[in-house]
Amino acid sequence: MSRYAFQGTFRDGQGNIVSSGQIIVYPAGTTMAATIYSDDTTVDVSPYVESDSNGYFIFYVDDGDYSAGQAFDIQLSKTGYTTKIYPDIVVYSAVNWIPDKSESATDFLDGTGVWDTIKESDLVLTDITTNNASISAHGFLKKLDNEPTHYMDGTGNWAQVTDTDLSLTDVTTNDVSTTKHGFVPKLSNTSTQFFNGIGGWSSPSGVSTGTGIIWFTETAPTGFFECNGTAKNNTTYIDLLSVIGLTFGRGTPVSCACEADDDTITDIGHGLVNGDVVYFTASVMPTGLSADTIYYVINSTDNTFKVSLTSGGDAVELDTDGTTVVYYADFKIPDTRGYFLRGWDHGAGIDPDAATRTDRGDGTTGDHVGTKQADEFESHHHELYRPASPILSTTAAQAHYALGTAQVQSGVNTVDTGGNETRPINVNVMFCIKY
Repeated sequence: MSRYAFQGTFRDGQGNIVSSGQIIVYPAGTTMAATIYSDDTTVDVSPYVESDSNGYFIFYVDDGDYSAGQAFDIQLSKTGYTTKIYPDIVVYSAVNWIPDKSESATDFLDGTGVWDTIKESDLVLTDITTNNASISAHGFLKKLDNEPTHYMDGTGNWAQVTDTDLSLTDVTTNDVSTTKHGFVPKLSNTSTQFFNGIGGWSSPSGVSTGTGIIWFTETAPTGFFECNGTAKNNTTYIDLLSVIGLTFGRGTPVSCACEADDDTITDIGHGLVNGDVVYFTASVMPTGLSADTIYYVINSTDNTFKVSLTSGGDAVELDTDGTTVVYYADFKIPDTRGYFLRGWDHGAGIDPDAATRTDRGDGTTGDHVGTKQADEFESHHHELYRPASPILSTTAAQAHYALGTAQVQSGVNTVDTGGNETRPINVNVMFCIKY
């Protein structure tokens, strides 16, 4: 006689693990519990088995009790939970079964469904490396040799890794027949570098982070931000932060409490994870922290974290708590909107006549990239002055004044002329910065 296992995990409707739940098995369509076993040697454990702390359960059906193809209804229940029944489960079938285990750790189940013993010749792999599928009887590899510096080469043998194995010369020749492995050089720990076509780390040429460009559509190109003064995440855009720093302003301040006795920083539900980048300001900085200096989050919990000067490094020691300490997880980029070379105003309100900008060539007017303005002086006036007293007078209504005499305000002004600002002829563009 043989026994056949059925196993599963007990979860509730939200997918949560349910421990100590009862699993009752019935022959399909009946209400009398089936005879089941906890393993392949013990007596029956009817009427049920229980799920463990991980929700896992297993039971066995004996072919001496039930014939192949017998269907079962499996009921999962626990007080406080809705009972669930999985009907018509076939534990083993005459056409879909695995023979009872052979009790030999060196046996394998061959393609005919029979336990067979592994022979040393089964591990040579010569029939696999010839790529002759017609004579390949298996897919075994040689057993592990417990040497962490060994690798399996293309002939199915364990070989020692050497320095020359890491040079990639056999890979970069593009000669597949000589390639024994797929090793690459160790990481350079420079986030802006890439793995090049000759097996080395290189820095990208071309546009550097922080470069400003002029753009002639209203959507910034890939890899660039519109210069609109918004805050950007320190961690995501660390390369840009490293270039422009806090020149254009800090991001959003978040209040926190520093504890010198254990070097922790507390902010309930802060949401930071290890490796995130922050910087600090305070009315009185905690001794050990420097204002506006980049730090990396370590030892993050739900409500506390520590910081290090390097990613994954040692915690900064805090000797005092500081006063009114805040941290920032973002920084601001430049805001060139509405400024000359006239940046696209884009709602900033710097260009007072943005709404009256003229056709850019496709009928579009107003505050859009490419629209135009004529030259103009900002509205103003000039006040007239006269000498304090006339020198000569022919009539009471007419006075002549000599140059160089004392002057007083006449109270008479010229007529106002001009528009809302003084400007040259211009075209809207978008200024962008490389991140």
